[in-house]
Amino acid sequence: MRIEQGCDWQRKSEAVATDRLIFSIFLVLLFIIFDIMAAIILLFIDFYMLFSAFWKTIPLKTAEYDIGRAV
Repeated sequence: MRIEQGCDWQRKSEAVATDRLIFSIFLVLLFIIFDIMAAIILLFIDFYMLFSAFWKTIPLKTAEYDIGRAV
């Protein structure tokens, strides 16, 4: 009885260890996916701020140039 219980306990502990390993790998992959998504979102925000600053200055310069040329 003790040998069978020992083997059964060993199988359960191995199953728990593999479950924990799979769960930890899943958490790491989930963290990597969220990290990449956050980096992409921050890049979009960064490029939006950069280009919106450029697009605000360029039409003003062209409008001033057109007004100066028209006068």
